[in-house]
Amino acid sequence: MEVEHAARSLLSETEKPRWLSDLFAVRQGDSVEPQLVDTVGAQHAEDAAVADPWRTLAAACGESRAHAAPLVLAATTLRDAIDAAAQEQVQMVRDAILKIEETLDGADLAELAKEAQEIGDRALNKHIFRPADGWGSFERACKTLPTRSGAWSSRSPIASGPVEDPASEAIRMQSWCRAVVAARRNLEVIENSIAETAREASYRLSGDSGTSDLGDDIKAKATAAVRAIATIVGSAEGERM
Repeated sequence: MEVEHAARSLLSETEKPRWLSDLFAVRQGDSVEPQLVDTVGAQHAEDAAVADPWRTLAAACGESRAHAAPLVLAATTLRDAIDAAAQEQVQMVRDAILKIEETLDGADLAELAKEAQEIGDRALNKHIFRPADGWGSFERACKTLPTRSGAWSSRSPIASGPVEDPASEAIRMQSWCRAVVAARRNLEVIENSIAETAREASYRLSGDSGTSDLGDDIKAKATAAVRAIATIVGSAEGERM
């Protein structure tokens, strides 16, 4: 995600001890050098940033103290990056969530991945797994998908209508959005592989071209696909006994 990339890049370039001394230092006497650090003020600022990151970032962009110039530059760069990427990111995550919900149809990510892996193994042993060169991608998707379960479970509700504040929404979803989008990609790999494998199995059993309603139905729902391919592979085993 562009927002996360921008944030990590800026943080890696900053001198955090200097920021702490510049913003929360107590300066006494004739010297302009910091003498003490106001940890209470720092804690309050941290709490405020967690409660409303976007407002805190906007306030940092308006910081007028001369010694805070590096902070202002970094905050402004991050704010502009969020502004530019927020709407696209929110829409991408919204689309991913809707697609996953439609595909799962109430099923569990980890359970679906486990069942799909078992079906894929059986199809591979019967030499009907498709695409023929797609086993590596399919297996990686099945193994990776369960690791996305935590992010999927922790996702926040996404409004169905227009988002009034895309920037705040983009920041709010940072902790889980990348994993959810990745889960959608994993599901697509699994879904497409299962669909192609089912068509291949159906073709071998019936001589069908693979464009039957069965293939269309399998594409529609991964859970239905897993059950369908299990039946087809089982039938294929019976034919060859």
